[in-house]
Order: sequence, then structure tokens, then C-alpha cells
Amino acid sequence: MQNKNEIYFKEIIRQQNYFKAQLWQTSEDIREIKNIGLNQSNGINNGIQRQESVFCFFTLPLETEEELQEVEQFLKNQVNFETSVTEALRTGGKHCYEFVKRNLNQLLSNKLAQTYSWFGKKHKKKFYELKLAEMLIAAGERYNESFTKKDIEESAQKWLRRAKERFDASETKLANMK
Repeated sequence: MQNKNEIYFKEIIRQQNYFKAQLWQTSEDIREIKNIGLNQSNGINNGIQRQESVFCFFTLPLETEEELQEVEQFLKNQVNFETSVTEALRTGGKHCYEFVKRNLNQLLSNKLAQTYSWFGKKHKKKFYELKLAEMLIAAGERYNESFTKKDIEESAQKWLRRAKERFDASETKLANMK
């Protein structure tokens, strides 16, 4: 009986991996179509090609420090930074924490996020020094005038603080599925 269950669960995992790969490919195709359409419409309207945002240019959520450093370099370009801020605005949220959470869930994996804290305490890296943090603050302040810089920082601190908890929960869930 155990052997039959093992075979069954392995087949489910195999199929999930297949569907995940299909979903990623579809997502990439949609992103490419979206970029082509936006580039064409911007080219027709004003002769300027659309600049890429972090949300369109990179595979998200970011999984490694190297990927994050690429994003940091990308955001040093002011046009890319502004385009990314505009894209982050579209994520929305009813209140400050929800806005920050929805954006950071898209941008950072829990595995990477757990290596950061806002001020770099407990032997972690400093998130507040990142251009990504600056982008999030700028987007939050533009999204809702009542969101202060301090509110956004505290929301990011809270989200980062719980990254290990979220990561452990997802690992436990995966282990239970096997």
C-alpha cells in the first residue's frame, strides 16, 4: 500500500512540475506580448519606446543575492527607477502594510528576504540601503498621500521579520506533500 501511495504522490509532483513549467512559459509569453504591445503603442503615440520596469524585466520573485544585485544596478538608472515606481503603484493595497506586502511578495522570495532586516540587525543585510527599498517608499508615498515614509518602513520591517516564518511554513508544506 505504501509503495502505491509513493508512486501516486510522485506522479502528482511530476505533474505539478510540468504545470509549473507551463505556467512560467505562459507568463513569459504574456509578458513579452505585453511589452511588444506597449512598445508599439508608445512608439505610435510619441516616438518613445517604453522603458522596462523591475516587474517586467526580471524573473520574480528574486531568489538569489546575485539577482537582487542585478535589480539594484537596473534601478540606478533613473528612467528604470521611475518606471518601476509607476508599476509598483499598480499593485495597490487597502492599507500601507497590504501595499508593501503585495509588492514585496512579488519582488522577493522568502528565502532571500530572510537574509535581510531593515537595519541589518542579527547578522543580516541592510534592506534600507537598497534601491529596491527606495523604490518601494517612493511608490507607497505616491500611491496614497496618507502613507508616510515611516509607515512604509515599518510595514517593510514587519514583512521582512516574518520571512523566515513564511519560508519555514512553505518548506513544511512541501515536505508534507512528499
